[in-house]
Amino acid sequence: MALPTTVSSPWTAAVDAPPLARWDSVWYRSIVVDGYRYDPRSAENNIGFYPMYPLLVGSLSWALGTPLLPTGIAFSLLCLLGALLFLGDLTALEAGRAVVPWTVGSLLLFPTAFFLAAFYSESLFLMTTAGVFWCARTGRWWAAGALGLVASLTRFNGFLILVPVVWLVAQSAAPRWRAFRARHAAALAGPLIGAAAFPLYLWARWGDPLLYVRSKAVGWNKKATTLWSLVERVASEALTRMREPGTGGKLDLLTGVASTVVFLILTAMLFRRRRFALGAYAAATLLLLLHSGNLDGMPRFVLVLFPCFLPLGEVLRREPVLAFGYGFGATGVGIVLMHRFVHWIIVA
Repeated sequence: MALPTTVSSPWTAAVDAPPLARWDSVWYRSIVVDGYRYDPRSAENNIGFYPMYPLLVGSLSWALGTPLLPTGIAFSLLCLLGALLFLGDLTALEAGRAVVPWTVGSLLLFPTAFFLAAFYSESLFLMTTAGVFWCARTGRWWAAGALGLVASLTRFNGFLILVPVVWLVAQSAAPRWRAFRARHAAALAGPLIGAAAFPLYLWARWGDPLLYVRSKAVGWNKKATTLWSLVERVASEALTRMREPGTGGKLDLLTGVASTVVFLILTAMLFRRRRFALGAYAAATLLLLLHSGNLDGMPRFVLVLFPCFLPLGEVLRREPVLAFGYGFGATGVGIVLMHRFVHWIIVA
């Protein structure tokens, strides 16, 4: 697929972008440079992207006087470091220090892990959601609320981090919420405030708090559907794509289905091992993704589902042959996907 170069389009500024600034990076850049814009005649608008990542990157670029896209990539790498520290400590708390290298390694070797170093919001979202859980798990409730606010302003599904926070607050304030304090309220309020802020902005500016959802439905074909409709659509696409002469459609379909199946299994393992708060967050996120109408982007969306890498790390530590297969296979698929990405071929 060739790079779009329509006149007066944000895509025209992407021709000289660094290799890790592709596709959605164009929309994040347009938010920083031009602010939010909405044209009802256009299928795609930058209101389909949440504001926290471009806000932070734009502010950092302005403060340092550095080019926007390289600054964003450096910022993503810095967030990745923070995310790994949170994930490593969470793994040590939940499963012991011996599992930490396996959990962190399984994340870094995941086929779409290159998005964590791209001009994308993945690293920021992973750091903030893992940070919320770590703070709540260790009783740092005010920090959990602050990170929850940032997470909810980074991605649409950021508010779902409220699910494990409610669970952990209930445990801390037991019995019957008698020990509920202002710090607990702050942990709960952060994600709620963040979740409400962007719709309120859209309402104030364009009179429609659901404009983000409508934009995703029109420009990115993401709209609420039943699970059965999703199954029918995937089956229909499988028949179509398997008949296509190229490999791109087949690869997108296989990686989307495989990612979905694997992370459903890992979520079930969280519940089986009685990690209910982590499992509830993973399950809520997967349910939201599976009701979006298609599996496009699923290999990237599950990348930030940090709870699932904990049971994956435990399994890989126990099964060295499986660990070798995972490392070899994930690296190979990752190289193919990254090659496609940097050459402006959509990685679904």
